[in-house]
Amino acid sequence: MSNLSDLQCAFCDHPLERVRYFCRQLLSADDMTVEQDYFRQKLRRHNHYLHGFGVVCGLSVEPAPDAAHPWQVRVCPGYAVAPQGDEILVPAPTLYDLATGAQQDEPCAPCPCPPVPNVGHDARQIVFLGARYSECSTRPVRLHPAGCGCDGCACDYSRIRDDFCLGTLCEIPDCYIKQAKIDLDLIQKLKAFKSAAGADIEAYANLVNSGANGAALFGAAGNFAVSSRVPALPVPACLYCADPWVILATIRLPANASMPITSGDIHFLHRRVLYSESALLWMALAA
Repeated sequence: MSNLSDLQCAFCDHPLERVRYFCRQLLSADDMTVEQDYFRQKLRRHNHYLHGFGVVCGLSVEPAPDAAHPWQVRVCPGYAVAPQGDEILVPAPTLYDLATGAQQDEPCAPCPCPPVPNVGHDARQIVFLGARYSECSTRPVRLHPAGCGCDGCACDYSRIRDDFCLGTLCEIPDCYIKQAKIDLDLIQKLKAFKSAAGADIEAYANLVNSGANGAALFGAAGNFAVSSRVPALPVPACLYCADPWVILATIRLPANASMPITSGDIHFLHRRVLYSESALLWMALAA
Protein backbone atom coordinates (compact mmCIF):
# COMPACT_ATOMS: atom_id res chain seq x y z
CA MET A 1 0.00 0.00 0.00
CA SER A 2 1.43 3.35 -1.05
CA ASN A 3 0.52 6.75 0.32
CA LEU A 4 1.84 10.30 0.22
CA SER A 5 3.78 11.46 3.25
CA ASP A 6 1.70 13.19 5.94
CA LEU A 7 4.72 14.98 7.38
CA GLN A 8 4.24 18.69 7.79
CA CYS A 9 6.25 21.10 5.68
CA ALA A 10 9.87 21.52 6.72
CA PHE A 11 9.38 25.27 7.14
CA CYS A 12 6.36 25.21 9.46
CA ASP A 13 6.34 28.05 11.98
CA HIS A 14 6.03 25.96 15.12
CA PRO A 15 8.97 24.39 17.02
CA LEU A 16 9.64 20.68 16.88
CA GLU A 17 9.08 18.46 19.88
CA ARG A 18 10.88 15.28 20.90
CA VAL A 19 10.11 12.78 23.62
CA ARG A 20 11.63 13.37 27.05
CA TYR A 21 12.35 10.00 28.64
CA PHE A 22 12.18 9.35 32.37
CA CYS A 23 11.94 6.34 34.66
CA ARG A 24 8.66 4.39 34.82
CA GLN A 25 7.38 6.27 31.80
CA LEU A 26 4.56 4.66 29.82
CA LEU A 27 5.43 4.91 26.12
CA SER A 28 2.85 4.53 23.37
CA ALA A 29 2.96 4.23 19.59
CA ASP A 30 2.30 7.98 19.42
CA ASP A 31 5.49 8.68 21.39
CA MET A 32 7.53 6.54 19.00
CA THR A 33 5.99 8.32 16.01
CA VAL A 34 6.84 11.72 17.51
CA GLU A 35 10.42 10.52 18.00
CA GLN A 36 10.68 9.49 14.34
CA ASP A 37 9.03 12.65 13.03
CA TYR A 38 11.40 14.86 15.03
CA PHE A 39 14.51 13.53 13.31
CA ARG A 40 12.85 13.21 9.92
CA GLN A 41 11.67 16.80 10.11
CA LYS A 42 15.14 17.99 11.17
CA LEU A 43 16.65 16.26 8.13
CA ARG A 44 14.04 17.72 5.78
CA ARG A 45 14.63 21.20 7.17
CA HIS A 46 18.39 20.73 6.78
CA ASN A 47 17.98 19.66 3.15
CA HIS A 48 15.48 22.40 2.38
CA TYR A 49 17.41 25.36 3.79
CA LEU A 50 21.06 24.32 3.50
CA HIS A 51 21.14 22.36 0.25
CA GLY A 52 18.06 23.41 -1.71
CA PHE A 53 16.32 21.11 -4.15
CA GLY A 54 16.88 19.45 -7.50
CA VAL A 55 18.35 16.40 -9.19
CA VAL A 56 21.59 15.29 -7.52
CA CYS A 57 22.57 12.44 -9.83
CA GLY A 58 21.08 10.22 -12.52
CA LEU A 59 17.31 10.30 -13.22
CA SER A 60 17.78 10.57 -16.98
CA VAL A 61 14.56 10.30 -18.99
CA GLU A 62 14.57 8.20 -22.16
CA PRO A 63 11.86 7.33 -24.69
CA ALA A 64 10.57 3.79 -24.27
CA PRO A 65 7.47 3.49 -26.47
CA ASP A 66 5.82 0.23 -27.38
CA ALA A 67 2.75 -0.67 -29.41
CA ALA A 68 0.37 -0.23 -26.47
CA HIS A 69 2.09 2.80 -24.93
CA PRO A 70 3.50 5.15 -27.61
CA TRP A 71 4.04 7.95 -25.05
CA GLN A 72 5.93 5.80 -22.60
CA VAL A 73 9.28 6.94 -21.16
CA ARG A 74 11.87 5.32 -18.93
CA VAL A 75 13.21 7.08 -15.81
CA CYS A 76 16.70 5.82 -15.01
CA PRO A 77 17.93 5.28 -11.44
CA GLY A 78 19.01 8.35 -9.52
CA TYR A 79 18.63 10.57 -6.49
CA ALA A 80 17.00 13.97 -5.94
CA VAL A 81 15.98 16.28 -3.11
CA ALA A 82 12.45 17.68 -3.22
CA PRO A 83 11.56 21.33 -2.42
CA GLN A 84 10.12 20.17 0.90
CA GLY A 85 13.42 18.50 1.81
CA ASP A 86 12.36 14.92 1.13
CA GLU A 87 14.83 12.51 -0.44
CA ILE A 88 13.68 10.87 -3.68
CA LEU A 89 15.45 7.67 -4.66
CA VAL A 90 14.65 5.79 -7.86
CA PRO A 91 16.49 2.48 -7.33
CA ALA A 92 15.71 0.85 -10.69
CA PRO A 93 14.62 1.86 -14.20
CA THR A 94 10.92 2.75 -14.11
CA LEU A 95 8.49 2.98 -17.02
CA TYR A 96 5.92 5.77 -17.06
CA ASP A 97 3.12 6.48 -19.55
CA LEU A 98 2.69 10.23 -20.11
CA ALA A 99 -0.76 9.72 -21.65
CA THR A 100 -2.37 7.82 -18.78
CA GLY A 101 -0.12 8.58 -15.81
CA ALA A 102 0.42 4.87 -15.23
CA GLN A 103 3.68 4.01 -13.49
CA GLN A 104 4.85 0.52 -14.31
CA ASP A 105 7.36 -1.73 -12.58
CA GLU A 106 6.21 -0.16 -9.32
CA PRO A 107 7.06 -2.15 -6.15
CA CYS A 108 4.12 -0.69 -4.24
CA ALA A 109 0.59 0.29 -5.12
CA PRO A 110 0.15 3.55 -7.08
CA CYS A 111 0.03 6.84 -5.23
CA PRO A 112 -3.51 7.61 -4.08
CA CYS A 113 -3.66 11.14 -5.55
CA PRO A 114 -1.29 11.52 -8.52
CA PRO A 115 -1.82 14.48 -10.88
CA VAL A 116 -4.28 13.55 -13.62
CA PRO A 117 -2.64 14.09 -17.02
CA ASN A 118 -4.48 16.75 -18.98
CA VAL A 119 -2.85 16.13 -22.31
CA GLY A 120 -4.32 16.93 -25.70
CA HIS A 121 -3.97 14.89 -28.85
CA ASP A 122 -4.22 17.61 -31.49
CA ALA A 123 -1.19 19.78 -30.73
CA ARG A 124 2.40 19.43 -29.57
CA GLN A 125 1.67 20.20 -25.96
CA ILE A 126 4.54 20.76 -23.52
CA VAL A 127 4.37 18.91 -20.20
CA PHE A 128 6.78 18.32 -17.34
CA LEU A 129 7.66 14.92 -15.94
CA GLY A 130 7.97 15.22 -12.17
CA ALA A 131 8.91 12.98 -9.27
CA ARG A 132 7.86 13.30 -5.65
CA TYR A 133 8.41 11.45 -2.39
CA SER A 134 5.81 9.02 -1.14
CA GLU A 135 5.64 6.20 1.38
CA CYS A 136 4.81 2.54 1.05
CA SER A 137 3.38 0.41 3.87
CA THR A 138 4.92 -3.07 3.86
CA ARG A 139 5.33 -6.29 5.85
CA PRO A 140 1.87 -6.99 7.27
CA VAL A 141 1.91 -8.88 10.56
CA ARG A 142 -0.77 -10.45 12.71
CA LEU A 143 -1.87 -8.26 15.60
CA HIS A 144 -1.62 -9.55 19.14
CA PRO A 145 -5.17 -10.32 20.25
CA ALA A 146 -6.71 -8.19 22.97
CA GLY A 147 -9.25 -9.22 25.58
CA CYS A 148 -10.83 -12.56 24.73
CA GLY A 149 -8.75 -12.91 21.58
CA CYS A 150 -11.73 -12.85 19.21
CA ASP A 151 -9.92 -10.52 16.80
CA GLY A 152 -6.82 -12.68 16.55
CA CYS A 153 -6.91 -12.69 12.74
CA ALA A 154 -6.45 -8.93 12.39
CA CYS A 155 -3.33 -7.73 10.58
CA ASP A 156 -1.55 -4.42 10.11
CA TYR A 157 1.54 -3.17 8.32
CA SER A 158 4.74 -3.18 10.38
CA ARG A 159 7.06 -1.16 8.11
CA ILE A 160 7.01 2.06 6.07
CA ARG A 161 9.24 2.07 3.01
CA ASP A 162 10.49 5.24 1.32
CA ASP A 163 8.95 5.33 -2.13
CA PHE A 164 8.53 7.71 -5.06
CA CYS A 165 5.76 8.75 -7.40
CA LEU A 166 5.98 10.02 -10.99
CA GLY A 167 3.52 12.51 -12.42
CA THR A 168 2.72 14.51 -15.56
CA LEU A 169 2.62 18.22 -14.72
CA CYS A 170 1.09 20.71 -17.14
CA GLU A 171 2.69 23.73 -15.46
CA ILE A 172 6.03 24.47 -13.84
CA PRO A 173 5.70 24.21 -10.04
CA ASP A 174 5.47 27.61 -8.39
CA CYS A 175 8.49 26.71 -6.26
CA TYR A 176 10.75 26.75 -9.33
CA ILE A 177 9.63 30.25 -10.27
CA LYS A 178 10.12 31.59 -6.73
CA GLN A 179 13.56 30.00 -6.41
CA ALA A 180 14.66 31.42 -9.77
CA LYS A 181 13.78 34.93 -8.54
CA ILE A 182 15.72 34.36 -5.31
CA ASP A 183 18.73 33.10 -7.28
CA LEU A 184 18.66 36.09 -9.63
CA ASP A 185 18.42 38.54 -6.72
CA LEU A 186 21.37 36.85 -4.99
CA ILE A 187 23.50 37.00 -8.15
CA GLN A 188 22.81 40.71 -8.52
CA LYS A 189 23.70 41.35 -4.86
CA LEU A 190 26.92 39.35 -5.18
CA LYS A 191 27.94 41.37 -8.23
CA ALA A 192 27.24 44.59 -6.33
CA PHE A 193 29.25 43.27 -3.38
CA LYS A 194 32.21 42.46 -5.61
CA SER A 195 32.25 45.89 -7.24
CA ALA A 196 31.70 47.80 -3.96
CA ALA A 197 34.28 45.95 -1.86
CA GLY A 198 37.33 46.37 -4.08
CA ALA A 199 40.46 47.52 -2.29
CA ASP A 200 38.79 47.53 1.12
CA ILE A 201 38.61 43.73 1.14
CA GLU A 202 42.27 43.52 0.18
CA ALA A 203 43.24 45.99 2.93
CA TYR A 204 41.14 44.08 5.48
CA ALA A 205 42.72 40.78 4.40
CA ASN A 206 46.20 42.25 4.78
CA LEU A 207 45.39 43.37 8.33
CA VAL A 208 44.09 39.90 9.21
CA ASN A 209 47.12 38.17 7.71
CA SER A 210 49.46 40.53 9.55
CA GLY A 211 48.00 39.48 12.91
CA ALA A 212 46.48 42.88 13.65
CA ASN A 213 44.63 43.22 16.95
CA GLY A 214 40.94 43.94 17.41
CA ALA A 215 41.42 47.71 17.53
CA ALA A 216 43.06 47.72 14.12
CA LEU A 217 40.50 45.40 12.62
CA PHE A 218 37.27 46.70 14.08
CA GLY A 219 38.19 50.13 15.46
CA ALA A 220 38.55 51.45 18.98
CA ALA A 221 36.43 53.74 21.15
CA GLY A 222 33.49 53.41 18.78
CA ASN A 223 35.45 54.40 15.67
CA PHE A 224 35.17 51.78 12.98
CA ALA A 225 38.29 50.71 11.12
CA VAL A 226 38.70 49.41 7.58
CA SER A 227 36.43 46.43 8.32
CA SER A 228 33.41 48.75 8.46
CA ARG A 229 33.92 49.66 4.82
CA VAL A 230 33.75 46.03 3.74
CA PRO A 231 30.10 45.36 2.84
CA ALA A 232 28.43 42.35 4.36
CA LEU A 233 27.85 39.35 2.13
CA PRO A 234 24.21 39.14 1.00
CA VAL A 235 21.98 36.59 2.71
CA PRO A 236 19.56 34.70 0.43
CA ALA A 237 15.86 35.00 1.12
CA CYS A 238 14.13 31.95 2.61
CA LEU A 239 12.10 29.89 0.18
CA TYR A 240 8.70 28.96 1.58
CA CYS A 241 7.28 26.39 -0.75
CA ALA A 242 4.81 23.53 -0.47
CA ASP A 243 5.46 22.02 -3.91
CA PRO A 244 6.60 18.40 -3.54
CA TRP A 245 7.58 17.86 -7.18
CA VAL A 246 11.05 17.75 -8.73
CA ILE A 247 11.08 18.29 -12.50
CA LEU A 248 12.97 15.52 -14.29
CA ALA A 249 12.35 16.57 -17.90
CA THR A 250 10.43 18.91 -20.17
CA ILE A 251 8.63 16.94 -22.86
CA ARG A 252 6.93 18.05 -26.08
CA LEU A 253 4.22 15.50 -26.77
CA PRO A 254 3.76 14.07 -30.27
CA ALA A 255 1.07 15.53 -32.50
CA ASN A 256 -1.31 12.60 -31.94
CA ALA A 257 -1.71 9.71 -29.55
CA SER A 258 -0.50 7.08 -32.01
CA MET A 259 2.87 8.70 -32.68
CA PRO A 260 5.67 7.32 -30.49
CA ILE A 261 7.70 9.67 -28.38
CA THR A 262 11.34 10.20 -29.43
CA SER A 263 14.53 11.43 -27.79
CA GLY A 264 14.10 14.73 -29.64
CA ASP A 265 10.89 15.35 -27.68
CA ILE A 266 12.66 15.14 -24.30
CA HIS A 267 14.61 18.13 -22.99
CA PHE A 268 16.14 19.10 -19.63
CA LEU A 269 15.73 22.87 -19.87
CA HIS A 270 13.76 23.24 -16.63
CA ARG A 271 15.65 20.58 -14.67
CA ARG A 272 17.24 22.03 -11.55
CA VAL A 273 20.55 20.38 -10.64
CA LEU A 274 21.67 20.17 -7.03
CA TYR A 275 25.45 19.68 -7.08
CA SER A 276 27.19 17.76 -4.33
CA GLU A 277 30.04 19.34 -2.36
CA SER A 278 32.65 17.31 -4.25
CA ALA A 279 31.16 18.31 -7.61
CA LEU A 280 31.21 21.98 -6.61
CA LEU A 281 34.85 21.62 -5.57
CA TRP A 282 35.88 20.21 -8.94
CA MET A 283 33.86 22.88 -10.73
CA ALA A 284 35.66 25.58 -8.73
CA LEU A 285 39.07 24.06 -9.48
CA ALA A 286 38.24 23.81 -13.17
CA ALA A 287 37.02 27.43 -13.39
